[in-house]
Amino acid sequence: MRLFFACTLLCALLACRTAPKAPPQSEFQKASSALQTNKPEEALPILERLHKQDSSRLEVARALAEAHVRLGKTQVLLARLQNDARPVAHYMRGLLLYSQPGTAENEALAAFRQAIAAAPQESEFHYRLGIALVELEREAQALEALQTALALAPEKTSWQLPLAKALFRLGSHEEALAALHKSSQGVLSPVELYTAKQLMSALVEEHVPVAAQGVLDEAVQWLNVADVPQQAIALLEALLMDFPDLATAHALLGLAYQKLDDAGRAIEEFQKAISLAPNNGTHHYYLAELYASKRRPQEAKREYESAVQKNPFLDNAHLKLGDMALQHSNWILARQHFQTAVYLGNPQARLKLALTLQEEKNWAAAEAEFLTLLTQMPDSLELKLRAGVFYAEYFLASSSSEEKALLRNKALAQLDAVLEKQPENALASRVKAMLRKP
Repeated sequence: MRLFFACTLLCALLACRTAPKAPPQSEFQKASSALQTNKPEEALPILERLHKQDSSRLEVARALAEAHVRLGKTQVLLARLQNDARPVAHYMRGLLLYSQPGTAENEALAAFRQAIAAAPQESEFHYRLGIALVELEREAQALEALQTALALAPEKTSWQLPLAKALFRLGSHEEALAALHKSSQGVLSPVELYTAKQLMSALVEEHVPVAAQGVLDEAVQWLNVADVPQQAIALLEALLMDFPDLATAHALLGLAYQKLDDAGRAIEEFQKAISLAPNNGTHHYYLAELYASKRRPQEAKREYESAVQKNPFLDNAHLKLGDMALQHSNWILARQHFQTAVYLGNPQARLKLALTLQEEKNWAAAEAEFLTLLTQMPDSLELKLRAGVFYAEYFLASSSSEEKALLRNKALAQLDAVLEKQPENALASRVKAMLRKP
């Protein structure tokens, strides 16, 4: 509970989708970066100064509370706020009190409600109260607070996530699914993103009878571990005699027939799974993969699109849609899907995004992606080669002599690193020779 609190109730930063090179940091951004890198002692004086300049900035107030908590100075700030009747002071007290393990939840809720009473139109106060109530498993009260917050700030689509969580616990699954879909349109932190994926899985998870679960588990072992799809088929077909409407069994049966290259039967089983569990995007993804393997791109595209419509957190489906857009030189659509896949944590997506941005001649954004990749994979010769080619193309496109000199050096640095390990690399040699020409 406290981990979620730390990331949603006190966190001042949200994870960012891919963007071009950032402008110089503001004072608040510097403080936020210090908090993000676990340096609250650096953030605190900046935040104190900013809060003194403008105490109404709630993001500053929230970060200031977080810095005190991380430094073990919760009581110090609480003492300062004790006789302060401003809404922001009640808000900060709520944040600080809730951070104390197991002792001050009710006081924290009271402080949030005092902030709301003093400033009822401030959506943030309702939202933080709702978050706390969700974590305390008081879902009915949380529902009211979160719905009020979203009514006041409908553009805060990421706030739909705790609302979805509350609705799910209250048994309102269709409403929870709708809220979860809306939450995907906002920017979620890594922890929030993980929560969203887990909640999506729970919302579409099929109720499996106890008598069927053991058979399903055994079938999965035969299919994925032992790689004996015939045995999995025998188990699943016998199971479906007793439970004909078990979507999971039909999906597994489709995967088993796909392994045996019986595409017709596999398609039939996937379609049954889809009809029995219409909200499960994974079944559409399975069918899309089968169509793609049989060179039926239109049907595959349709099913990949259905997959992400049903479950916007399916990163592999976004990756495949990006690949399809690339094949038709639709750089904008490809970029959108690759950016989403990067955001969702797909390990292959960032390179594809960098190459797409390169095709778009969006040099600054592409360079930012290549630099991130080079930091993540400093020993990859393939990546160094691609980066060298990128800088060479950027060099040819540039009209500034000063910039061209810088780009040439960057390209040569990457290409030389490749040729040092692979002196026979023909592409690296050709590009380097081109760069050496006067």
